[in-house]
Amino acid sequence: LPREMVGEEHLSTRIEKGTSYQEAKIRVLDEFNRRIITAALKENDGNVSRASESLGVDRGNFQRLMRRYGIESSGFRAEE
Repeated sequence: LPREMVGEEHLSTRIEKGTSYQEAKIRVLDEFNRRIITAALKENDGNVSRASESLGVDRGNFQRLMRRYGIESSGFRAEE
């Protein structure tokens, strides 16, 4: 993904000893989803339709992911 979408940092999820593959996969995917959704909303000033379109994700699925991760689009809207 482009640097501007995910930032300079790499995924920072630490995998502790004894963690199953499935648990580790879920943690990494959750962090990735949070970051990509947040980046798309920032790039599109909180506009959910444009953010979802920029990622090629159906708007309804994008909103479902936002709810799952507790992300509010209002926090990304430009101040007027």
